[in-house]
Amino acid sequence: MLALHSTRLAKIVSLKTDDPKRGVGAVIMMDNESIVAIGWNGFPSKALYGDFPRASESDGVPDHDKYPYVIHAEQNALLSRNKDDIKSESTTLFVTKTPCNECVRFLYEAGIKKVVFPKEDTVSNKSKLNYDLLKKDSYDLELIEAYDPTDDK
Repeated sequence: MLALHSTRLAKIVSLKTDDPKRGVGAVIMMDNESIVAIGWNGFPSKALYGDFPRASESDGVPDHDKYPYVIHAEQNALLSRNKDDIKSESTTLFVTKTPCNECVRFLYEAGIKKVVFPKEDTVSNKSKLNYDLLKKDSYDLELIEAYDPTDDK
């Protein structure tokens, strides 16, 4: 039940995005069920509306692509958490999209132990996650394709 509520919270958090075409939400939770941090994809916190380009690749506006400036939801959650909070053996990140390879490295370095994300998103995600890299013994990060994002029952 906790996983269901955490994934729903991640969906709610994703509504705060600066990128409505790819709204992503993330929740970091400790094994004692306390929330350590939340994050969503967006521009730096002090950015004003016109500071960064807002077009996506599909808009066909050259040199106005927003993606180089957007902070990923997972990174945003890591930046906003108390560093001492992620010390547990079972810190879990619930996220609404499959993390990219860059975010997985950050999650590993921060001490996150489990990442829970939707099953279907692994098929549609443009930047496929490199599972082979994470299966090496040197990584202690469990990836869990655990929920159906359309299942809100």
